[in-house]
Amino acid sequence: SELLEVALKRMLALSGMEAGAALLVDEDGQLMRLAAQHNLPAAARSQIEAQPMPVGRGIPGIAAERCQLMIVQDSGQDDRELPAFREAGIRTHVCIPLVVRGRSVGVLGLVARERCTFDASEKALFTALGEQLGIAIERARLFSRQADLTERAQIINELMRVAVSSMNTPEAIDGIASQVRRLLEFDRLNISVHPPGTDYVETYAGSGEEAPQTERSRTGLFDTP
Repeated sequence: SELLEVALKRMLALSGMEAGAALLVDEDGQLMRLAAQHNLPAAARSQIEAQPMPVGRGIPGIAAERCQLMIVQDSGQDDRELPAFREAGIRTHVCIPLVVRGRSVGVLGLVARERCTFDASEKALFTALGEQLGIAIERARLFSRQADLTERAQIINELMRVAVSSMNTPEAIDGIASQVRRLLEFDRLNISVHPPGTDYVETYAGSGEEAPQTERSRTGLFDTP
């Protein structure tokens, strides 16, 4: 988010445009969501936040789908324009796709109430910056995924350590619950244990909270719930 905010402000300064927004494509590649904005009209910001934009629809969505720079002048007369932008008197809408290996990971949109024109060198600069920003976003995502995997591995290792280090079952259940809570939100974790050589099951309920209260119940193997 910080990367996008800095990039957006720099692009606005370079282009002379008034306002802008960065939209990122979801993992499934179907929708784009607002990730950063600067000076957007309040109604436009609310509309974008409330309604994720489908890839392939609207000026930003088409730019993302085609992986091509789009510059629309007199966008207020264009049916593809966001209604809130038309109402705000936006005339020029520039959409820069953030492209990585032939696919868009997002779009940087710049808007202005004036009719703006750009020469070939400026258009080439927009495209090049979009590609560089796309690579940076992809690297940040990969780093985040790797960090998540590392944390999950650490939690799983701790789960195994807790499970084998305690002979006190309620204590072990609370320890396991506290680790699982780092991965999932829950109110209570139930674990059923069948002691060898018995005809019953013991169920332990742990909260995983700082001051847990482990509950224990016993039912027959063939009892119906």
